Amino acid sequence: MNKKQMIQAIADKTSLETETIKKVLDACEIILMENMQKQYQQSPDLKKSVSYKGKKDVKIIQFPRPSNIKHNTN
Repeated sequence: MNKKQMIQAIADKTSLETETIKKVLDACEIILMENMQKQYQQSPDLKKSVSYKGKKDVKIIQFPRPSNIKHNTN
């Protein structure tokens, strides 16, 4: 399900307008990115588009490993 389909599905089940839902989702994405950047040394590459399962230009957000992970060996 892409973002437009998700917005429309939410609008169909609620009395909210699609533009309101889009603004909320956009704000959530911004907050998520800000929080993730605090935990990771590098921010993800958001301009990278790849082909995934036959679909072209699919955005996949890959975060680098957190800097605070410690490996314990037995």
